[in-house]
Amino acid sequence: MGKPKPTLGTVLRAVVSLQEQVAELPTKDQMEHAIASAAGDVKEELRKEVRPISKAVDKDAVSIFKHEKRITRLEGHLSLK
Repeated sequence: MGKPKPTLGTVLRAVVSLQEQVAELPTKDQMEHAIASAAGDVKEELRKEVRPISKAVDKDAVSIFKHEKRITRLEGHLSLK
């Protein structure tokens, strides 16, 4: 004695319910747009974090280069004496 067989009306209601649920799902294009938008937002946030750091590193590199150049000149002057 198993489960009673579903009626045609029950099956049709289930099919209609599934169709409605599927219709509410986003399309591939909608998903791609949402993902691209989210990726763009994350990319911009990362840029905001990285830019100040890269500028500081660039300034430090310039300072190190200037000091190295100065030290090289001083060493050259000392070796001449």
